[in-house]
Amino acid sequence: MKTLIIYLTIPIFIFNCFNLYAQDRLVAKRIDSLSLDYYLENPTYFINKNYVVFEYRQTRKVIDVDMASFHLPRSSGESGIACDKNGVYFQGDLLKTDTTGLRLISGTGDYGSNKWFWKTSDKVFENATERSDIDAKTFQSISSGYFRDKNHVYYCDTKIVGSDPGTVSGTSNPLVYYDKNNIYNKGKIMYYHDQKLSPVNYTLSKAQNEVIANYAFMEDYYVNRQTRAVSSIDAPTLKGLSRFYSADKHHIYFDSTAMPIKPKNFKHVKVWDQVNSVYVSDGINVYHGADPDTAFDAQSFGVLPHSDFCYDKNGVHGMVPLVKEKTWGVRKFPFDYKIAVKPDNTFITDNNRYIVYDHQAFDPWDGKLFPNLSNDEIAELKSGKLAQLDRGKQHMIGNNFFIIDNQLYQRDTLIKNIDTKTFKYIDFAHFSDKYHVYFMSPSGKTEIIPDADSTTFVPFTYGFYRDKNNIYYGLHKLIKSDHIELLAIFRGLRESGDEGDGPFSNYCLFKNKDGYWLVETIPVPIVDYLGKTFDRKWNKAFANFEIPNDQMK
Repeated sequence: MKTLIIYLTIPIFIFNCFNLYAQDRLVAKRIDSLSLDYYLENPTYFINKNYVVFEYRQTRKVIDVDMASFHLPRSSGESGIACDKNGVYFQGDLLKTDTTGLRLISGTGDYGSNKWFWKTSDKVFENATERSDIDAKTFQSISSGYFRDKNHVYYCDTKIVGSDPGTVSGTSNPLVYYDKNNIYNKGKIMYYHDQKLSPVNYTLSKAQNEVIANYAFMEDYYVNRQTRAVSSIDAPTLKGLSRFYSADKHHIYFDSTAMPIKPKNFKHVKVWDQVNSVYVSDGINVYHGADPDTAFDAQSFGVLPHSDFCYDKNGVHGMVPLVKEKTWGVRKFPFDYKIAVKPDNTFITDNNRYIVYDHQAFDPWDGKLFPNLSNDEIAELKSGKLAQLDRGKQHMIGNNFFIIDNQLYQRDTLIKNIDTKTFKYIDFAHFSDKYHVYFMSPSGKTEIIPDADSTTFVPFTYGFYRDKNNIYYGLHKLIKSDHIELLAIFRGLRESGDEGDGPFSNYCLFKNKDGYWLVETIPVPIVDYLGKTFDRKWNKAFANFEIPNDQMK
């Protein structure tokens, strides 16, 4: 089912751009029946030549900025943060502050009442308010509304008194976190009847003589005894070994499952618990989760750092594509195993791209083996100086483009009929050569943008592009780019529920040398000419509409 937020009752004509420009005169259309009462759902800046427009829901501001330095930091997300040499703009309002080290930390709160935390090198802000009680250098997001600095843990905007930021960790309930002192639900200390709960690990907590499964915590800060106690575990001696493994005087546990490891072997127990992999060994057997894995030698078993790849003396193993881009499975990597695999001859690169063993490297993502590496190549892989081993692909252009033997590749896909000598990367979805401008869809299909001038084609603003002649949206030419300005975007068609299959649209108000235009952004954009001068009588929404240097009736 579709919900039409903005409904147009007057007839609409789709203008072919050639026909539109060929007309002897432009005929203005009335838009008095068009409801223009809502802007964009997310904070958005439109960057024109001499000024910037900010929009968010029912707010629109024309802001005077330093155009030479105005930009949106890459980490700004949907917060409405921008900056120039004068300071930081939070949702259109200037805060005069040093921008050194500017970065968005995270948002918190429900839709409609979001609070954003961001910081510079020496200040932390909650929306537009400085938080002088938070240490800027160490402040960071944990997850699910939890934050920390060197002194405290915070939930949303509230400091958790008595919290320990050095030991804070999550549980199987996204709202429940713990540190060495307490376990918290939405930032509140949790109790089991009148006893304060003590944390064990990701899956378990305890209160003196009872053990609690973390996933069962309710929205409040107490636990229901009848449904949440794990009676088989000895609470007084229970301690956490990792996120998923724990031990009491009788057993090693995976989650709340007792494992067949004897107490006399507890001193030999090692656990590996990282990313999506959990292993434990007592030196006799290796267990994956709670299940025995007989494929490995327990004495030499280990897991490569920051990965799900494991090894023993006989080989390196991991979950990789068995048939490229189709199926996945555990596979022994195809090294030439002449010596035992050990930590001193095997490592994974910091970018997780390659596993290196005895002068060989394996790319598990593409299934490629690189034998006979030199000592210099191994040293560069270990230091991070060499990120790509593919011969001839060391230098990536833009978004994974490579030119090899005068042919253009997007990763391993050949893009045909491109003049590589004049290839120019524009952005993740656009590139050009001396003949054409090209658009690459998310599926990887490459199409020529008709009539686009490859020497002057550049991003304009909010997904629109321009060249010396025209404005473009997707593969479509819209209006002339001479003196172009994007004045506003009004929300259009939106889908509601699971039944809608059509695209959403917006109504974009442009001005160029010919006057004012309304463009509806649907797969084939609809272009309406409004008139040479701005007329507030077009629609009641324009009664207080701000137009920089406008000419109005």
